[in-house]
Amino acid sequence: MPDTPPRITEIAATRFRGATSDTRIALDPSKPFVLIFGENGTGKSTLVDAIEFVSNLTPGSISDISGATEKQHVQSIGAKLSDLSVELTIGTTSWKAAYSGRQIQRTPADLCTPIHVLRRSKILSFVNAPPAKRFEQLKRFIDVAAVEKCESELAKALSDVKSAFKSSSEAYEGAHTRLATAFAEEHTPEEAGMDPEQWALARAKVDLSEMETRKTLLKKALDTHSQAEIALARKNAEQEKLNQARVSCKEIEARIGAYPDLDAKSAVVLIDLLGKTKNYVALKGDLDACPICAKPNDAQHLESAIDEKLSELSPLVELAKEFDTARASVRAAETVVGSLYRDLISRAQTLAKTLHSLPDCPGVGPEEYPNLFAYEDTLTKANIAETNRFLTAIAPVLSDIQTEHDLLEKKIAPAKGIKRDYRGLVEARSEAARLNRVREVLEIMFEIVVRERRNFVQTILDAIADRCDSLYARIHPGEKLGNVRFALDQVKRASLELTGEFEGHADVPPQAYFSESHLDTLGFCFFLALTHHLTGGKAIIVLDDVFASVDQQHIDRSLDVLIGESERYHQVILLTHQHHWLKTLPREKVDLITLKPWSLDQGVQM
Repeated sequence: MPDTPPRITEIAATRFRGATSDTRIALDPSKPFVLIFGENGTGKSTLVDAIEFVSNLTPGSISDISGATEKQHVQSIGAKLSDLSVELTIGTTSWKAAYSGRQIQRTPADLCTPIHVLRRSKILSFVNAPPAKRFEQLKRFIDVAAVEKCESELAKALSDVKSAFKSSSEAYEGAHTRLATAFAEEHTPEEAGMDPEQWALARAKVDLSEMETRKTLLKKALDTHSQAEIALARKNAEQEKLNQARVSCKEIEARIGAYPDLDAKSAVVLIDLLGKTKNYVALKGDLDACPICAKPNDAQHLESAIDEKLSELSPLVELAKEFDTARASVRAAETVVGSLYRDLISRAQTLAKTLHSLPDCPGVGPEEYPNLFAYEDTLTKANIAETNRFLTAIAPVLSDIQTEHDLLEKKIAPAKGIKRDYRGLVEARSEAARLNRVREVLEIMFEIVVRERRNFVQTILDAIADRCDSLYARIHPGEKLGNVRFALDQVKRASLELTGEFEGHADVPPQAYFSESHLDTLGFCFFLALTHHLTGGKAIIVLDDVFASVDQQHIDRSLDVLIGESERYHQVILLTHQHHWLKTLPREKVDLITLKPWSLDQGVQM
């Protein structure tokens, strides 16, 4: 039939749950309402799970069974997961689903129509759930994700602005407190009539550049003097070492001079000369004359004479070595002291020029210290003496400079603190005002978004509730219950309240007063109303034993509702084990399928 909407025409399963063999259940596409009847244990849940396996890519009710796991129990007993396959034919097109690794894969990928499955466990979990859990179940049907994201971002932005506003306010209060303290301690009698902020503004306008320039010059002079003192101390320490080396050298020279007719320098030279001559004779070996005086003499006799002379001078040999070492120490110390003198004079020259640049520091210039100002790394007694005189003369000057520097620092530091605190106060106040304006705007925006989201969701809930109540009244005509309403909690976020009427009392929780049968039909009516609102009827509805506690009278009315509602959907499939449904079933309007008893060999059979 060309106008027939997409309907399930066949359910096929292999090694899936109770389908231990190849199972094929054919449905009449000409009838929108299908009733699948079977006693408990005939495989109804297997068929519902097979539909969900293909349509929603989930294993179905196995997830709700305690002790069962998808990967171990979704396949038939004794089968492997790779043996499992399910096929759903809608119209003339088939969709097949199987496991690929750990995921369920469907071919083709896109289903031609949505399929919604309702089990009694879902009815009870929705009706009996706390408001927050109830909202979570409904949330997936009403798409407000984009609005909630916007709301969440606005809430975060508002929180950030409030935090920043608090920080700016605290910065303002801190700066104001510090200025008030400074004003109380430092204001002059002429400033007594000002408030702390006016006083700080006036003080902030004072130009500190001249004082800071003066302080910088004084600090440079103090630092340079400190470096010169360090250089002087190092020079004095090395000078002491030089003096000690010179004394040691004089002592050794005096010991050598104690020998008659031989001074120290001559003795050292003679010993050195005899040693070199001996080495020369030994090297030549065949001499017949002295290499010094040219008198005839053989090498052996000459070497013997040298040894005899050295033997006479042997006490002086060690003294000569000591004397050489002492003179080397003196020369090394003189080099170090000379270098330190140059460094000292250079630093003293820098200090002199720094002091000379100060406008109120007379007596420190090229006229008073010409050698020091003209120094160019040439060490003389004149510039050494002048440096020593300069360092001695400026001691009281440096003391005055230190005093002036400390006074300037005591003036500048508080003044800079007042400038800083005044600037911080003005900036913090301005920023707090700006943030307060932003906060006001964000609060308005946030209130609008929250209100519109609630109104949007509440409008949907009201429409669903009206339809739900209309269906409920058809099943329970004349009964003093119903008027079910859904309302978002205005205080708690993501919380859905469920209320109804019972025996003339309004706004009561149905789960507290309705019977189990009334709760079942309430959940069923809500599901139909919600699904139709979401799909406009362009969907297939599968109901798995949702009327387990409903009596015959209410089943007849429920059947009338289902037959009527099936015309509003592509297809309605009801699975039940209750014989009540068969008593008044209009066969011409309903496709009735009866399941045979289940066996391990045959599996699920119709």
